[in-house]
Amino acid sequence: MKWEYKIVKLEDIPEFKDTVKLQEELDKYGEDGWELVDFAYPPYVNNGWVPKDVTDSVIFKRQVVVN
Repeated sequence: MKWEYKIVKLEDIPEFKDTVKLQEELDKYGEDGWELVDFAYPPYVNNGWVPKDVTDSVIFKRQVVVN
């Protein structure tokens, strides 16, 4: 079995603060075969300065169909 992965920054989902709209967005990924498998949080949260390019992300996976 082979998998592919997709990482999406929460800041790239404009509706992520509205739980209903976030659910709708996540449902769209599900319709495309993506399964949410984990959240990635930046290291050192609340421990000082965090680089701007580090953000919360969601990680999806889906099976790759090999013919």
